[in-house]
Amino acid sequence: MKTHRVIVGLTAAAWIAHVSLSLPLWYSKAGRTFPLLPLWAEAHRASSALAEAIALGAIAAGLIAATAWPYRRAYLALACGGMCVLVTLDLNRAQPWLYFYLLIWAALLGTKEARSAEQAVRLVVTGVYAWSGIYKLSPYFAEDNFPWFCNAFSWTRPLGAYPLLGYAVAAGEALLAVGLLWRPCRPYFRYIAVLFHLFILLALSPIRLNWNSVVIPWNAAMALLVWLLFSPEKGAAATASLPQRVSPVVLFVGGLTWVMPALNAIGGWWPEAFSWKMYSNTQPEAGFFTSDAHKLCPEVRAAWRKHAWGGTPERLLFDDWAMDNLRVPMFNSRRTHTQLAQYLCRCSGATSKAGWWRMEVAPWRRGAERWQEVLCTQRQ
Repeated sequence: MKTHRVIVGLTAAAWIAHVSLSLPLWYSKAGRTFPLLPLWAEAHRASSALAEAIALGAIAAGLIAATAWPYRRAYLALACGGMCVLVTLDLNRAQPWLYFYLLIWAALLGTKEARSAEQAVRLVVTGVYAWSGIYKLSPYFAEDNFPWFCNAFSWTRPLGAYPLLGYAVAAGEALLAVGLLWRPCRPYFRYIAVLFHLFILLALSPIRLNWNSVVIPWNAAMALLVWLLFSPEKGAAATASLPQRVSPVVLFVGGLTWVMPALNAIGGWWPEAFSWKMYSNTQPEAGFFTSDAHKLCPEVRAAWRKHAWGGTPERLLFDDWAMDNLRVPMFNSRRTHTQLAQYLCRCSGATSKAGWWRMEVAPWRRGAERWQEVLCTQRQ
């Protein structure tokens, strides 16, 4: 139960840090202009800030209580339920790090046996490494994002000129999963994983690339979870193979972490945010264009003036607006892109001079981009 308490406390502290770093995403009065993208309705302007504040307070109280009294599962269940409600009200809140924590909390809630719960959490941690590395085995990472990461430090900058090293880094990340699950290698890969996260923490920090700082608590939590769950003292329990009797929770959480991301690669049948594709640079991109920017509604004009580019028509990338206003990428899917596009079409008067575009790539084959452009006057 001590490990259970540490895991809850660690992930709860990380979640609170995430919310602090992306407050407009959760609390509309913190300067939010980006519309809500609910699960069952059209995109619309922010809802009641008082209700959001009450929900956030209840979730934080539930997590703190779950840390103090780990035997009382109702507190953790209450926090998880509250988060799921907030996500249905705005899919942008369904960030990879929140999904990661929910999987871990589901593992802790779903079994009373400490060994099974810890085993499920190990599968979540290693599954992130496996799929994140696999999705980075792409020219879009090796030739684009890898050089960008290398710019974080003077000693790594020359390495960005060698895409082969980018592929090696991606493969190395995927192999972290193997090394941590394979008992003889675990003591060595435990140190490698921690150093890997320390590099990311420094690279993304304000003193270096100063980009997407909201993921810094996730990297810190991942490093600490690896140190805790793959320690030599846990060696007897953290075996490379599953026991004869596998807990249903282990199967459920393991399936969501290890199996379902494959559906994204097959045909986009699983959400980008839940497939561990961080920094692979292979996610679809979408944006809005118009030749009549002066007709946009007031809450959009400031973002447009700040981020729009091009001549006639001017264009705005959805993620530029989300990263600046919400401090996170928007939830990436065809449905949410369409939701936001329809909102902006209404905001612009739905003229024939405005519309939106979406670009998809073939992750492992550069040059096979698929481009779609839709006018506001066309049926979407």
